Amino acid sequence: MKSRVTATATLFSLILASFTMLAHAQSDNSKESQIEGANSAQASASEYPFYVVANYAIAPDMLSQYAEYPALAGKSLSAFEGEILVATKATKSIEGEPHGITVVIRFPTERHATNWYESEEYSAIKPLRTKTMTAGWLALTPQFHMK
Repeated sequence: MKSRVTATATLFSLILASFTMLAHAQSDNSKESQIEGANSAQASASEYPFYVVANYAIAPDMLSQYAEYPALAGKSLSAFEGEILVATKATKSIEGEPHGITVVIRFPTERHATNWYESEEYSAIKPLRTKTMTAGWLALTPQFHMK
């Protein structure tokens, strides 16, 4: 189980590195954002709200270590204007196999979301989630806008 948690923590590190590279690429005024698909018409995706979307499972024997995380994570959002839209253990699967906990947080911009994730306050409590997880993922995504 420990190797699975380590692998998950490594995955989150890789995801964060990807977020950081994306944030730097989008903040460089000399480069235009090149988002494929429906978002390609956006002038700059960072102008729109961004969402942190997570779906993960906590090991049953680690629930007591995880117990503080939801409240602490929620408190850490206010300085970055984050708003929890979804936080539930009652995800109903209609396709695939979701993990037990689903969370969706809206931020005004990509910079707000990235700054929250990289903040000292959130970094200090993040292990309460990552070290108790058995599976899952976390993603940063822009809001869809049709032009």
